[in-house]
Amino acid sequence: MEKFQEQRQEDDADSGRKIREATLQDAEIRRLREKLKSLLVGFAAHKLVGGELRPCFTDQKIQEEYDHTVLLIEERHEEIKRLFGR
Repeated sequence: MEKFQEQRQEDDADSGRKIREATLQDAEIRRLREKLKSLLVGFAAHKLVGGELRPCFTDQKIQEEYDHTVLLIEERHEEIKRLFGR
């Protein structure tokens, strides 16, 4: 029983590594991350919220674009996870 659990943990870790690698190499996610960087550098001020430094946009349209881009990255990451059966 112990060997079975060890093997399952190893398989989960291997799958997690493959997902991380695929996410880092995904062209769509790289493009979206570059867009986030551009928005952050060009338009964001930062403020401390609950002990974390968070971006703060004065333009609502830019804030919505930032939020939408984050959502697209999260959706793409979920697609990649589904490809690996997780």
